[in-house]
Amino acid sequence: MSSTARSLEPVDSDFGCADHFRHPATGVRYAKVLPGELFGTRENLLIVTLLGSCVAACIRDPEAGIGGLNHFMLPGGSTDTNDPTGNHRYGQSAMDTLIRCLLSNGAKSERLEIKLFGGGNMLERGAGDSIGASNVQFVEEYCQAAGLMVRARDLGKHCPRKIHYNPLDGSVLVKRLAPLYRNIVAKQNNAD
Repeated sequence: MSSTARSLEPVDSDFGCADHFRHPATGVRYAKVLPGELFGTRENLLIVTLLGSCVAACIRDPEAGIGGLNHFMLPGGSTDTNDPTGNHRYGQSAMDTLIRCLLSNGAKSERLEIKLFGGGNMLERGAGDSIGASNVQFVEEYCQAAGLMVRARDLGKHCPRKIHYNPLDGSVLVKRLAPLYRNIVAKQNNAD
């Protein structure tokens, strides 16, 4: 996790880590989540991320007015027992931590709304990408085992995706990027 991460303890508005910025033309506030990060808020802003073989889970409680997004790179769990906040590059830690933070800030598990994105095959058509497929399999099995209802998904396929998520109203804009962006997304996801 980034050294600029804020505490994952309950707070009034935001938790996790993300770079914040305001669009110069529209004035819309954004929080950018990078690979291995998560972010949650009660604020009216868009959470954005760029996905290749990684998966993002958008999770919110509409009644409590809180939601967030994680961006994990690999399925399963972290083997780093010295990191008390977990390693959010791994699906198990990213999902557990985001849900725990939402619940500790007033969300109820029975009201959670889940939307899943990513897990794309970033290799040429026909070639297998076991990372993307493994991430998709992990997150689908995680949600099923936890009894979480997935309301929307855009998983797999041969494209990177840009996600804009509004955790207050639950809307998601998914932009599937042209194959020429595969190398850019791969570099970003491996840079962290």
